[in-house]
Amino acid sequence: MKRHTTHLVIPVFAETADALRETVRGAREANPDFLEFRLDLCGPLFDEDVRSVIAAVGAPVRTLLTFRSAAEGGAGDEPSQARLERLIELAPWADGVDVELATWRAFPDSRQPLVAALSAPKPSGGAVDRRILILSVHDFTGRPPSLQKSLLACVDTAECDVVKLAWQARTVRDCFEAFEIMRSGPKPVIAIAMGHVGSMTRILAPKFGAFAGYASAGPNRTVAAGQLPAATLKSVFRWEAIDRSSEVYGVVGHPVAHSLSPATHNSLFDADGRNAVYVPLDVAPAYEAFKALMVEIRDRSWLDFRGLSVTLPHKEFAFRYLCESEAALDQSARRIGAVNTIRIDPGGGVHGSNTDIDGARALIRTAFPSDSVRGKRALVLGAGGAARAVTAACLDAGMNVVVANRTDERAARLASDLGAETVRWLDRTTASPHVIVNCTSVGMLPDASGSPWPDAQFAGVECVIDTVYRPVETRLLREARAAGCRVVNGLVMFAAQAARQYEFWTGRKPDGELCRRAVQRALERAG
Repeated sequence: MKRHTTHLVIPVFAETADALRETVRGAREANPDFLEFRLDLCGPLFDEDVRSVIAAVGAPVRTLLTFRSAAEGGAGDEPSQARLERLIELAPWADGVDVELATWRAFPDSRQPLVAALSAPKPSGGAVDRRILILSVHDFTGRPPSLQKSLLACVDTAECDVVKLAWQARTVRDCFEAFEIMRSGPKPVIAIAMGHVGSMTRILAPKFGAFAGYASAGPNRTVAAGQLPAATLKSVFRWEAIDRSSEVYGVVGHPVAHSLSPATHNSLFDADGRNAVYVPLDVAPAYEAFKALMVEIRDRSWLDFRGLSVTLPHKEFAFRYLCESEAALDQSARRIGAVNTIRIDPGGGVHGSNTDIDGARALIRTAFPSDSVRGKRALVLGAGGAARAVTAACLDAGMNVVVANRTDERAARLASDLGAETVRWLDRTTASPHVIVNCTSVGMLPDASGSPWPDAQFAGVECVIDTVYRPVETRLLREARAAGCRVVNGLVMFAAQAARQYEFWTGRKPDGELCRRAVQRALERAG
């Protein structure tokens, strides 16, 4: 049951009437509020074909017409006047029309005919729900300098029912401007920061009262960068359950598209009956970018951000930021020198923790369920936040730890901080380890062909652990298994640290089996 009034719009298009009917049938399975007929993507379809398909849509789904110009990201290369005339011709069959502000301004003589067409009785008969005129502005190059002026121009246009602003996000900070526009617009507003960086503007549209959010009919049916399939929006992000009081959580990283965290934590929220949503935040790999994100979040209490997961490459940036902010840090974070979990109070206060160490301990227990590991030699590959947690957990278990990293200075700093040894990256095969733990991103999707360990050099190695979890079996693990080593994949660490994160945020410890099932479902959805 949908808890908000934000409409779900699914664009539909095809080059034949039969294909368009089939697309409409598929899109309707997602129960949208509107189907947007993208005339610029419908190739040679005649108006009579479009009319017949629209007439067959039927309540409760309503229909929009859009003939997007090439200048604003569409495929319409016809003159603007011709596009506008076609919209006027077809408008009586639809429930609304989207016209670019630039086109509306350029042809004042066409405004009255369009408004008349939107007011005409439906030729197909039946009651007419009030039709709407959307005035829109799209910029696929970045935030337009005239964004605020365009907003005011649309608002000041008496005939305009809904304002739509969409621009290519430069950074995740563009999302916050979109949220400001959604929540404070004097008319119903659609505001979208396009691209994967801006995906949370699509997910959180109901929280900030947007008129509508757009989703695709499927993975190959997107019409703008960052547009999510409707099935993903509803099943993974629980879009219909989001309302103005929903708490917001998210994963900060770069990249984050591979992360299982949104599907996992949203499943846990659902099972717990918690009014919360978890979103991806792709933040550039620099301390200043991370700091800017935190400032944006803490300055806007109305965002209701309550927690963040922090992943590559921001764990040490998070630790630095919280130290500089004199925020509360638990013992695990202080010892490891990295933060992977942040809790945010309603008043803006923050608390940092490192739950990776819980995940690392789970790795060791899984790799050696009954055997003692005391005295075994562990080679940790990498020197980032995950490597720090794994090194600490191995030392706590009584193992001798050697760290190798492609940047020798970082390995030396980690070893000095925690009391481990180091070996040069080029000499890592000389470390004679019993256990190898990969804490680098080598072998992670989308580049799953790499391995941080030379082929076939597993003599004396008992166990190989990879903290990468996508793919579940990396090249490193395949080669280690073939060499007769015991292997442990990164899902073990991921599930354990995710459960601890949930507890740190909410005070509720999730059932371990429930968490494992949530991770498995997330993996299945990811494919």
